[in-house]
Amino acid sequence: MNRKHLHAILLAVVLLAAVGHSLLLYDMPFEDSYITFRYAANLAEGNGLVYNSGERVEGFTSLGWTVLLAGVHAVGLDMPSTARGLSLFFGLLLVLLTCQLGARWLGNDKPWWALAALLVATNGTFAYYAFTGMETSLFALLVTLGFFEATSKQKRAWIMAGVYFGLSALVRPEGLGYWGLTCIWLLTDKDTRARVLPVGAVFLAIFVPYFAWRWHHFGFPLPNTYYAKATPSTIRFAMGAKHFEQFFTLHLFWLAPIGAALALTRKRWKNWARLALILLGGAVFNVVFVGGDTFAFYRFFLPVIPVGAIATVAGMVHIFESVGRRLGGRARTAHLPVAAALVALALFVVCASNFPRVSLLGGGGKSNLATVQDVEKINRDYFAAGEALRARLQPDQWIAVNAAGIVPYVSGLPTIDMLGLNDVHIAHVEVPPGHGSVGHEKHDVDYLLSRRPDVIIPGLPLLSTRKITQQTVGPWFARWFAYLPGDEKLFSHPDFPKLYQAFNLKVGDKWLCIFLRRDARRPRND
Repeated sequence: MNRKHLHAILLAVVLLAAVGHSLLLYDMPFEDSYITFRYAANLAEGNGLVYNSGERVEGFTSLGWTVLLAGVHAVGLDMPSTARGLSLFFGLLLVLLTCQLGARWLGNDKPWWALAALLVATNGTFAYYAFTGMETSLFALLVTLGFFEATSKQKRAWIMAGVYFGLSALVRPEGLGYWGLTCIWLLTDKDTRARVLPVGAVFLAIFVPYFAWRWHHFGFPLPNTYYAKATPSTIRFAMGAKHFEQFFTLHLFWLAPIGAALALTRKRWKNWARLALILLGGAVFNVVFVGGDTFAFYRFFLPVIPVGAIATVAGMVHIFESVGRRLGGRARTAHLPVAAALVALALFVVCASNFPRVSLLGGGGKSNLATVQDVEKINRDYFAAGEALRARLQPDQWIAVNAAGIVPYVSGLPTIDMLGLNDVHIAHVEVPPGHGSVGHEKHDVDYLLSRRPDVIIPGLPLLSTRKITQQTVGPWFARWFAYLPGDEKLFSHPDFPKLYQAFNLKVGDKWLCIFLRRDARRPRND
């Protein structure tokens, strides 16, 4: 078998692993993606970049992804399914790009690039977010393209690096950070300093007009999601540190910085290894600063998983070849043990999704796979609740929810986001840090009641097999108080029972407990 055929087979195996991993384990909807879908639908239908008509708020994180999906909606394609297909497509491109990046950085004489790509394909974070319909895989692809072009010796590639980083900043705010980290790396070596000007100028030509427009249009320098979720505090930094350490420990990602450090000792690898260490450090800083993530897996690390995989392979190669030489053998005799060790690591990374989320800083609860499976069951209730609200309420009736994705998108009703992702006022409220889960702390009950929504749905819009009675309504919603402190404040507010009463909405053979404003139109309950 010649090298060309071997490479084709290896590439096919890696892509099959990537597709199979995503489709077999993670074929499920993602709540927050439906927030973007709602913005995209409004944009395509001529209402503007809005969550509710007439309210200007940047409750989406990705302008680029939102505009792309608006085009999908405009041509009549089903947005949720098309978005998931696109995110998987971009994820597969990321795997292919890892092959190319690995071949450039490690050399093409041995197919180490295939094992680096396999480590990406078997990572649960990649597999899950590649099929969520979120912008995560597109963002990771764009920043990795930026790394790829910035490490090229061709001048045209440096211009393209600026283009890719500029586009990445339109997809997620962290694109600015990864561009900055790459520029820092370029400045650390006299042979690469000349690249800073084209990479920087092209990026700024894209980013500055975009940033100026969105600040002028929405009124704030950062997306509303940042103000709702990521207000800095020592408690949040501690949560972020635990999140980063959990990922590194659970997936043995500690091997990535170790591998990059070992690669520094080899002249042909030294340059890219320095970049890998800078990028890994930047990703850790970002995760700690924003306080980690409330969702399963570790999406903020996806942009550096390809770089980390290549560094891991390099470290393994370095260790085994060094041991082989010291034992009096040739370096190439170590290649089979290296390959076996990396395949074993890839299998371990797949299985890690099933492991309890243990970490050196304390237990993290059930496994990531079990978590997303539980969320899938919850989402089924969300869809049913959204359909029932659309059928039973009038189109001009307002609802207030904590889960601001599936239910508002499916119901199509004007919505108050009680956690502030899509509400400027709540997002900018000062609340004590550390109360509630990450991104679920913001609330303002007085403001909520002043807006007089027709329906308030505290907690999560889950269905009950029995009607919620006066005796059971308290325990039904109290179970979420630890995660949603705004709900506890709502139930203790003296005006809440005066203005609203519990109402059981029939949903198939189950019930959805909502709080209906006493003077609001009662929904049909057939």
